[in-house]
Amino acid sequence: MFLRIRGTPVANARASEHVRARPDLPKDFASTSVFSLIRIYPQEIRNMNSNKNQKGFSLVELLVVVIIIAIVAAIAIPNLLASRRAANEASAISSLRTIHSAQATYFATVPGSAYGSLVQLNGAGLIDSALGAAPSSKSGYNFTVSTAPSIYCAAAAPVSAGTTGTNFYGVETDGVIWKSTSTPPVAVPCASGDLDPSAASPIQ
Repeated sequence: MFLRIRGTPVANARASEHVRARPDLPKDFASTSVFSLIRIYPQEIRNMNSNKNQKGFSLVELLVVVIIIAIVAAIAIPNLLASRRAANEASAISSLRTIHSAQATYFATVPGSAYGSLVQLNGAGLIDSALGAAPSSKSGYNFTVSTAPSIYCAAAAPVSAGTTGTNFYGVETDGVIWKSTSTPPVAVPCASGDLDPSAASPIQ
C-alpha cells in the first residue's frame, strides 16, 4: 500500500518507494497525506483494496475439477463410441441393400445381362461416389463386390474392427443380408460371385 501517513516513518518510506516506481503519478505525490490521497485518487484506493481481496483457485479445487472431468469422460466416451459403431453398422447394412438394388437394376438394363463392379454401378448412376470408389469405403466400412456371369456377392467389413464397427456383413444375388457369427467376427467369404454363409446368419 503506497499511502503516505503522517507521523509513521516506516509507512512513509514504503509509500515513497512505491511512488518512485510509478512515473505516472505527480512529483509531489509522495508528500501527499492519506486524507488527500483518498480525496484526490478515490479510484486508486478502491483498486488497491479490491486487489487485496482477490483470490484464485486452490490446488485442491483444481484437482477436484480435473477428477470430475475425468469421471464424466470415462462414462461418456465408451457410450459415444458404442453409438458410433452401431450407426456405422446400420449404415453398412443400408449400403448393402443399396448395392443389391443397384445390381438388380444393372443386370436388367445393361446389355448382356451381367452384374457390375462398384465402379461400374457408380458409372451407371446407381450408387453414390463413396460406394463407387476404388477402394470403396463409407461410414467406417469397406465394401467389396465379386461377380460371375449370373451371380454376384458383396461384403462389408469395418475399416478398424472394434472401433468403426464390430460385425461383418455380406449379401448375394437373392438379396439376403448375412452377418458373421464367428467369434471374434471375421469377414463373410465372398469370391467368384458366391457368398459363403457357413459361419453367418441371415438378418433379413
